[in-house]
Amino acid sequence: MKKAFIWVGGFILVVLVLGNLPLPKKDPASYDDRIASNAWAPMQEKHGPKLWRKLGDGAIQTANMNGRKAARYFARRCNKVELVDVSEKSTRREIVYFAHCDGESKSRFATLSEIKEWHDG
Repeated sequence: MKKAFIWVGGFILVVLVLGNLPLPKKDPASYDDRIASNAWAPMQEKHGPKLWRKLGDGAIQTANMNGRKAARYFARRCNKVELVDVSEKSTRREIVYFAHCDGESKSRFATLSEIKEWHDG
């Protein structure tokens, strides 16, 4: 009985240790095949003048430079990313992206700092 208890306890310990090890990071570009070709387009003032004024040129430029990273971030958990855009929840200090994934009814959200931590991390 003691041997069975030790064996089960040892197995549980191994599972816990291995379960907490970080997975090897995939190259972010490896997710490109999961992103629709028209999923991300840089923001233009004519398409969102209210958001453009709220964020300002600097934040919009930052958002546009990181749109592809955002698409890759969402592609990690989606079969196919259909749309990525900047959310109205964004502020000058923190850009928030949202994505629509094929076959999912809810949008996914992520901040630029979360995306950069994953992508550049």
